[in-house]
This record gives sequence, structure tokens and C-alpha cells, in this order.
Amino acid sequence: FKTEDQDFTAVLSGPTAAHWLGTDELGRDILSRIFAAAAGTLGTSLITVIVGVGLGTVLAMLAAGAGERTETVISRVTEIMMSLPGTVIILAVIGAVGTNIPVVMAILGILMSAGIYRVILGQAKSLQSQLYVDAAKVDGTSPFGISLRHVLPGLANTIVVQAALIFAVGMLIQAGLAFIGFGPPIPQPSWG
Repeated sequence: FKTEDQDFTAVLSGPTAAHWLGTDELGRDILSRIFAAAAGTLGTSLITVIVGVGLGTVLAMLAAGAGERTETVISRVTEIMMSLPGTVIILAVIGAVGTNIPVVMAILGILMSAGIYRVILGQAKSLQSQLYVDAAKVDGTSPFGISLRHVLPGLANTIVVQAALIFAVGMLIQAGLAFIGFGPPIPQPSWG
């Protein structure tokens, strides 16, 4: 069924052979609407993951490899970001740019990158103190090369776990925004 197709003979019906999950108050097929809303919700949640995990990982690797002064500066900036009220900022962005969900999810990713930075920094510093990293330094490998070749592969498991968590939070925030009226326009399906 198309997401806007209405069947007024089956308004608010339960599961049937024609409508596997039933219909809503306008007779629209719920299963079709769930599938149609999935692409938008999952795609924009992926924006949160890419921005949040990407920025957090880059900052953590930079702080772990560049020295104490750089780490201190980045840590103070991320602490300020973590102290900001995320919900208020998201609602302010919606007030400024409208319900542009990709932009809102990118802002959410930036806000969440501070927490990801804190998680990944500890492991990146631990990897920087390993003997094989010291051997690479003695061998003349640049700090950038060490980060890419030796530290980043060691962070892979943590990055995957953080990405899964951030993906779920992105879906949750997006559904919550749609529920309070800041999602797609009314005829379009949404998970909120």
C-alpha cells in the first residue's frame, strides 16, 4: 500500500490478511507507513553517528598524540560542550532553521562528540603508551602515521560500540521531536 492510501472501511482495524499490522485512524496501512518512515529516520540518525563519532575520534586521537597542552585545551572545550543543555540547543536550532532534521541531527552529533571524546581519549592514551608505539617513534614514524597505523585499529571496538549507542540516541531524539510536532509534516509517515 502507498503511505497515503486510505481505506475507510478498515479504519482502526486490527491485523488482517490485507493489513498485517492494522490501520490507523484514517485507514492507512501501518506496516507501509513504518517502512516508509524507516529510510528517513535511519538515514538522519546515521548523520548523528558520522558527525559525533567522527569528531570525537579525531579529537581524542589528536589529544592523545599531540601532547599535554593540546589535550588540556581540547578537554576544556569538550567539558564546556558537555555542560550545555542539549535539548534547549536543539529546540533553539529548530527555532532558527525550522524542522530541518539533517541539520538538527548534525548539531546533536556535535554535542554528543564531547562524550565520545572522553570515552575514546582514555583508550587512545593507553594505546599511545604501548611499546609498539614507542618503537614506531624510534623508527621515525610521524605522530599522524602512528595514530593511523597503530592507535586507530586499537580503537575499532570502542568506536563501533559508541556508534551503535549514538545511532540509538539519534533515533530516540528524532522520534521525540516528531512526537512533539517538530518532525516531518503531518501526511508524511514518521516513527515519532
